[in-house]
Amino acid sequence: QIQSRGLGDVYKRQGLTPGLISAVLLLLSAMLMFRARHFARHHVGISISPVMRRGLGTFALIIVYVAAIPYAGYGPATFVMLFVFQTIYAKSRSLSFLIIWSLGLSAVLTVALYYVFAELFLIPMPKGPLGV
Repeated sequence: QIQSRGLGDVYKRQGLTPGLISAVLLLLSAMLMFRARHFARHHVGISISPVMRRGLGTFALIIVYVAAIPYAGYGPATFVMLFVFQTIYAKSRSLSFLIIWSLGLSAVLTVALYYVFAELFLIPMPKGPLGV
């Protein structure tokens, strides 16, 4: 017996709610970025403020992170993204800071996030070519 798929079946698909929430957050984030921009218009071109540059850099880092997950796996991609983010936006770039804060915090956050999503929420995490 063939059953027709009604509109109600579309709303029962897995991943629909997180996808919709992500799309709305992405749209609202973009709107906030454009609303908060402070452009200094010159006759040569447009100069972007440091705050806007930081926002665009963070946005680009997140896009690269999302693109890297299928190739590297969740754990390595998350660790590298957190390490790069904390290193770029750190107030201090001394060697001890990088080792203790950037590496340490990135490792702890990666393990904590993996545990919360994989073990508590039972979400299957993407694995890279090395199975990590």
